[in-house]
Amino acid sequence: RTHDFTFNFFPKVQDDSDVIRKILKDFQNGMLPRMSGIELSEGRSITRPFFLAPRHWDIEFHAGVGQNDAYLFKIGKSVIKSMQINHDPNSTVSLHSDGSPVQTSLAIQFQEIELPYSRDEITDTTELSTEAIEQKMKIDQAGRDLQSAATGGTVGGVVPPSQRSDYRLKDNITLLQEEGFGIPNIYSFNYKWDSETTWIGVMAQELLDTGYSDAVGMDSEGLYWVDYFRLGFPMIGLN
Repeated sequence: RTHDFTFNFFPKVQDDSDVIRKILKDFQNGMLPRMSGIELSEGRSITRPFFLAPRHWDIEFHAGVGQNDAYLFKIGKSVIKSMQINHDPNSTVSLHSDGSPVQTSLAIQFQEIELPYSRDEITDTTELSTEAIEQKMKIDQAGRDLQSAATGGTVGGVVPPSQRSDYRLKDNITLLQEEGFGIPNIYSFNYKWDSETTWIGVMAQELLDTGYSDAVGMDSEGLYWVDYFRLGFPMIGLN
């Protein structure tokens, strides 16, 4: 959720103008990322290698000093999404003798970073909605199982013979791309029972004892298969 606020400032003396300038500067610093790390060089606008998140803001409405008004709207922890400063809201720039603006308008938009949720009690209707969601989740899982099988996975423990990834079942294995950028070694190959179709995929044994091992399984014959759905890309067949 976003929340918009507008403030108008009319400084009468220089002390007022100095305080307003500090307020605007603080909001400006509070909406921007902060640099972190060792300074790389001098004379550059960006001198450090990392950025930290912008400041988080707690917004409260008070009926009096130190009294948080329980009747007013509650806003979660927020960040500043946008900020506009206008020194001529009436299309006329007016300045004091010291150069400070006679009037300044500040429009600022906050966006919550905490997810709001309902405090309603669970009712029969809510239970029905929950059952519908659970049913949809089961349907989605069935769809993922079918997709997994189509890309080298398994449904009910049954692996399609043409989708096994054990290197002992393959011929004409050629390395196409070495491991990198979160992707394992990619090969082209033929299955021993199908010399007409060239496949592009991985070798199951290479994924064992690596970060991809959760995508590897073994069938009842002791042969390895790979769930390409878990790898995030399909095995490709070319005729």
